[in-house]
Amino acid sequence: MIVWADDATHANGSIVATGAGGGRGGLVESSAHTLEVNGIRVNTGGGLWLLDPNDFAFELPDLERAGAARVRIVEAMAKT
Repeated sequence: MIVWADDATHANGSIVATGAGGGRGGLVESSAHTLEVNGIRVNTGGGLWLLDPNDFAFELPDLERAGAARVRIVEAMAKT
């Protein structure tokens, strides 16, 4: 599943992209110069969600409640 635009993508709701027969390995790509995915729920069945904006900005007001996935993203971005 690809959600893409030249200028801005504002995606919300839910996306489910799993492998054949509901298996592992789905792919979702969200791409645009300005990418807004606040509140979106993505299920790739253990696959990949590629975020391709012009720049990154994360807002995590409460890391204790943010969840392990968000914490891993922030830690990975801090290393680049």
